[in-house]
Order: sequence, then structure tokens, then C-alpha cells
Amino acid sequence: REQVQLDENDEQQTKFERQWKSYQAWNRACMEVVEAHMTPTSLIWVHDYDVMLLPMYLHLRQPSAVIAFFLHTGWPSSEIVRCLPMREEILQSLLTCKSVTFQAFEYSRHFLSGCQLTLNASCFFRSGGVLCLEHVGRCVTLRQDHFVLPFDSLAARVNREEVRERARAIRERFGKRQIIASIDDDEHFSGLILKLRAFDRLLT
Repeated sequence: REQVQLDENDEQQTKFERQWKSYQAWNRACMEVVEAHMTPTSLIWVHDYDVMLLPMYLHLRQPSAVIAFFLHTGWPSSEIVRCLPMREEILQSLLTCKSVTFQAFEYSRHFLSGCQLTLNASCFFRSGGVLCLEHVGRCVTLRQDHFVLPFDSLAARVNREEVRERARAIRERFGKRQIIASIDDDEHFSGLILKLRAFDRLLT
């Protein structure tokens, strides 16, 4: 197996280059785990920005496997993408998928523009208005959708007695005051600062 050697003392490497090599190594490590369980007919659903190279690595190992990708964060405009030194590697990886899904059409449009400008990919619509990208003979479907919560499991948890008791305690503590609650990952791309600014604007 190919191993990526990370030398923190290499002065010829910038911090950014070391981080990118670390990112590649992480994606290869994920590939090793998935490869151990995949077959030529596997359907693999890859999630989020921390494994954007995984589709390409998996495709190289098992070209017949069906791979899809879902991005839980926003996708930047083509003006930002074109500034990334590794833009081609990222875009080519995602274009090995059968389907790439974003949470909003704006993100799909940014991705489409980035692929057209960087890789000279072409776009077209299938019957029913399905947006597709074509690159080096491969066709990739672009979709917009939200990640669906497991409703039955969530409803079952809400109806637990300990949850109901906790809810009653919160109502008693705060009375008729309105409570704004949110669940977010503590990550750079979670948009927490923007959300807090939006709350501040709403409440002032």
C-alpha cells in the first residue's frame, strides 16, 4: 500500500502543503477501510468535505462500484475554487461519482461553474429536468436535497418519559419566554458565526 510520509521538519514544505498531504493520507486511510468491504456491485454513499478525495480513490480500486456524494456544507463560487492549487484533484474526484448532491441549488450552480471553468466539463438536462455534468465520457447527476432525519427514531426519543420530564423542567424554569435552540458541529464550515449574527439581528 502507498503511504504518505509527513515530515513536519521539511522547511521546503509550507504548512498548507503539509495539511494537504495529511488530507490525502486521511482519505486513503478511509479508502482502505471501505475497500475491505466493497464489491463490484457495491453502492457507496460518501458524506461531506473531509472525504472529498475518497470517491476517486475508491473508483480507481473498484471502477464498477456505484458511488454517490452528499455535501453537508456550502460549496464556494468558481472564483474561490479557481484559487485552490488542488482544485482539479478535488473536482475530478467528485466527478467519478454517479450522483453529487448539495443542500441548495446555489451550491450546485457554483460546482457546475467550477467544473466548466477548471475541467472544461459540459452540462445538459435529462428528461424531467435532471441536471447533469459530462466529463471525459462520464455523466454525473447533480441534485439538491436536504439530509433527512430518521423521523421514527427521533419521534420515539421525544416520547421517552425522561425527555418529557426534561421538557417540563425547561418550561417551568423559563416560563413564557421564547427559547431558540440549535444543534451544530463546532467546525469552521458550520456557519456558527453567521447563525449567531442572524439571531442577534432577529432579537435586536
